Amino acid sequence: MKGFMREKTDVESILRHSTEAWDAILKPSDGLEGFPDMADRAAWSGLLEQAWPPAHRNATRERVQSRAGEAWPGLPASLLRRFAEDGDRVAFQNAYFARRERITDLALLMAMDGNMQPLDDLVDGLWLLCEESSWCLPAHWHLAALPRRPVCGLPPEEEQVDLFAAETAALLAWVCVLCKDALAGWDAGLVPRLRREVIRRCLQPVLDSDGWFWWDGHHNWSPWIAANLLTAGAVFLEDRSQDCQLVARMSGVLQRYLAHIPEDGYCDEGPSYWNAGTGMIVVALELIRQRTGGRVDAFKLPKLRAMGAYLAATHLGHGRYIAAADSNPRLQLHPEIPILLGTRCGLPELVEIGWAFHHAQGHNPVNPLMGGGGLGPRLRRLWWMDHRRTPSGRTPTAQVGTDTWFPSGQLAVMRETAVPGEGFSAAVKFGHNRENHNHLDVGQVIVHWREAPLLIDPGVDSYRSDHFSPRRYSVPWVGAEAHNAPILNQCGQTPGTGFGFFEAPEHAGLSLAAREVHFAATRAHSRISGDLAPCYPEVPDLISVHRSVDLYRGPKPSVRLTDDVRAEAPCSVEISWLTACPPADITRHGWTWRVDGEEIPAKLEGAAEVRCERLPLDDPQLCEGWGAALWRIRASVPPKESVCLTLWIGDIP
Repeated sequence: MKGFMREKTDVESILRHSTEAWDAILKPSDGLEGFPDMADRAAWSGLLEQAWPPAHRNATRERVQSRAGEAWPGLPASLLRRFAEDGDRVAFQNAYFARRERITDLALLMAMDGNMQPLDDLVDGLWLLCEESSWCLPAHWHLAALPRRPVCGLPPEEEQVDLFAAETAALLAWVCVLCKDALAGWDAGLVPRLRREVIRRCLQPVLDSDGWFWWDGHHNWSPWIAANLLTAGAVFLEDRSQDCQLVARMSGVLQRYLAHIPEDGYCDEGPSYWNAGTGMIVVALELIRQRTGGRVDAFKLPKLRAMGAYLAATHLGHGRYIAAADSNPRLQLHPEIPILLGTRCGLPELVEIGWAFHHAQGHNPVNPLMGGGGLGPRLRRLWWMDHRRTPSGRTPTAQVGTDTWFPSGQLAVMRETAVPGEGFSAAVKFGHNRENHNHLDVGQVIVHWREAPLLIDPGVDSYRSDHFSPRRYSVPWVGAEAHNAPILNQCGQTPGTGFGFFEAPEHAGLSLAAREVHFAATRAHSRISGDLAPCYPEVPDLISVHRSVDLYRGPKPSVRLTDDVRAEAPCSVEISWLTACPPADITRHGWTWRVDGEEIPAKLEGAAEVRCERLPLDDPQLCEGWGAALWRIRASVPPKESVCLTLWIGDIP
């Protein structure tokens, strides 16, 4: 115990402690603090006196009533095999998540109303979960445990603990927290059955083995799974030694995830995964804080504050964020998490973001693929937030500074003003091509003017098997064609390993990273530059691919992009800029964007030919972010030993 307390200030070290150390400090497992069960009518009545919770109850009741009498969605074997057969994961997931969302609504409505009427339907849904062949998604059967196996059509014999198996365990825990007496009254054997299923499918496998894809803490699966298993363990593990062992093992996962995050808080998976990574580690660490009576309080960690500041810094204004890697411009967040983290860590801009998401989200459930759907987030939103505050719904206006530099990921965010969405914003990412959820995007440039996305990173389309296979970089939105780094001699950048992609042996020892990256800023001017040449090992005779981006403030604000390519032999150069705003008056010398009655000029120097094509969008995820279409502007230069292309956006100072 003395050793434990002596290291109290080093939370990352504490999270590595042994089962015995946790036994000395962990409160007994008796549920989840701060979430009353449905029998506590005084607590629920007090909550429902505030403005937002009754509206949430009404929306929940409408969904329950709309499904009354409906058959529960089926999960036949033919649906389980779809992913292995044709790569489609949506058909299975729609039914899988519909079951869980219906259970969430039924349990929550029972708690809010104190009404037992939905109990039979709720029990039917819980029983269906107990009878499912696997709680792991078919898309993850080959991935969750190590060593990886080939994609399979039916679930493996061994239990696979992935994101959604862990979420199902947590869902059953939350239902038992809310409705335990009602479930026990329905049948005394029901809650013990739920406990056995959770322990058999999720808790015992991670108590017995560390052979999991997510065990080393290298990306969002780690905190996402740990948070849900800690929740399930707090409710279902009656054996004290197992309870402490689970906390010790999951805390080790959290520690390794924190060790993976750089000191500047940068997330190489992009802002869309903030909810799944930082957001879920906040949930896990808050549960640990509660269960240790505040003795282990990770919110004191400077790194956790930096992880919160990352989200605020990547906000480009008007609800859009940097769409790096497999990220998207419009995020889904559980609003209570940035509010809690921002309050604890002194980040008012993060608190504003949380309230803006709360207002925009209304009463619609968050997509479970964006970092945890279901009952836990709904309850946290009800009980963690002060609903006496009336959110304005306006775009956050807290200042984040004119410039933010993340040296670990070589990401620069440069703004005309300190408030996101005012005037010009430019985000430039250098980095490397071995990232989690990697795209061929070293050197990618994003430029917004107010609400207008002038140059974009499109993010990613809806996942299918190709995204996590050797075919990953053939997906149009992942490869070179979707990004504005130069294409040289018709070659894009070369990817490293990851997500099923196997690199050529001759590339294994290469960095595939930008070199000589420099960022500098003054009050009037910000600049980032770097050499992309190491990302093109398949292009012979290449000397340098120097890219620089300047943002000028003052009476004539503008952004300048310069690409200077040098080679020992003639090399063709093509650059494709994607835009969400239709360009007009296109020539090889530039074009014009007409936005909100104003004209934003783009002047191009050094191009031999410029073409533009409209790209209709039919993928739901891309349409949600960008609308019905994007435009691709291609500038090309025939083979030369030296090529310089310059694009000015705005008034040339």
